[in-house]
Amino acid sequence: TRQGGADTISIPGWAVEVKRQEREYLPAWWQQTVAQAAACDPPRRPILFYRRNRVRMWHARVCLADLAPHLGAIAELETAEISLPAACALIRESL
Repeated sequence: TRQGGADTISIPGWAVEVKRQEREYLPAWWQQTVAQAAACDPPRRPILFYRRNRVRMWHARVCLADLAPHLGAIAELETAEISLPAACALIRESL
């Protein structure tokens, strides 16, 4: 991450970005996550885990296409907010 890459690429097929801050900057964080996933060789699917400080629940943002590939091209343009357990299940099922 020091050199600008994803926080981890050790999960096959996924580029993980993790944010924990007082204020949420979701559009900027998602843009960074997508750019870092695309920069991987080979490109990986982006996933952003985030939470605000002093808030217990973690959330994840993923491409809608990763949840519902049958939706086609429209799903490539949309994102979905899911819980941490749902994100872990999505990753587990993709392995």
